[in-house]
Amino acid sequence: MLAIDIREDAKTVTAFSQKMGIPFPVLLDSTGSVANTYGIRGIPAHFIIDQEGKILGAATGPRGWDSNESLKLFRSLIDKNTEKNNKNKPIPKTKSSGGINKSPDPG
Repeated sequence: MLAIDIREDAKTVTAFSQKMGIPFPVLLDSTGSVANTYGIRGIPAHFIIDQEGKILGAATGPRGWDSNESLKLFRSLIDKNTEKNNKNKPIPKTKSSGGINKSPDPG
């Protein structure tokens, strides 16, 4: 999770972040170019973005991200991502049950 502040100076953003106890990174969009890229028309704007950068959801305005409904949504997305990542991993080879490890045939 991260926040992107639009068109404010670092001193103002740092003071606000510390005062509010924001526990995640706050990036600066000093020119507004990120806001323009995502078509932000109001703040706060929220995006749920997957590991490939695909936008899974968006909302404008205050949200209760600590609600049970939101937590279920995030848990579902995490579980789906974990399942997807596990499907792409090869199954690790294990040692034989007899405890004998044969060296590969060099020839």
